[in-house]
Amino acid sequence: MIGRRRAPCWVLAIALVLQHAETLSTTTLTAPKPASTAVQQLGEFNVAQLQEYEGLRGRFDRDKILGFLAKRPWTVAGRLAYVSRVFLDTKNAWESQESLPEDQRTRGAMLNAAMAGLGPVSVKVGQTLSQRPDLVGEEACEALKSLQTKNRPFSNAAA
Repeated sequence: MIGRRRAPCWVLAIALVLQHAETLSTTTLTAPKPASTAVQQLGEFNVAQLQEYEGLRGRFDRDKILGFLAKRPWTVAGRLAYVSRVFLDTKNAWESQESLPEDQRTRGAMLNAAMAGLGPVSVKVGQTLSQRPDLVGEEACEALKSLQTKNRPFSNAAA
């Protein structure tokens, strides 16, 4: 390994995003497609893609989870890159509307859609944050409260 250099982190991240762009786009909010006989859809979740996670069901086992994730570094890195991109896009959109009058702002709806688009765990985090104006501010809390009342429910199988 003498003389061999590792690729910089940002090169790997770009390669990952390009490689997994199609896979990552399945987690965004889109209109549900009709179920086909080949691949059953649950909302925006592809049941066939969830099959590999069935082995993680049951009692919490740290070693089992770490082993599972260690076999999928590109999947983990891709999800992290996607979540980071959604976070930064939402943050930038939020800040860009700071100077607008409150009645013209759409940033609450964007925050809500971003949290809902990231999946059930993010929805739960958003619901929890909606009760904490001391952490995220009053406007964000009001936007996130709709995750409790107006969010399209995930099926039990997807959740």
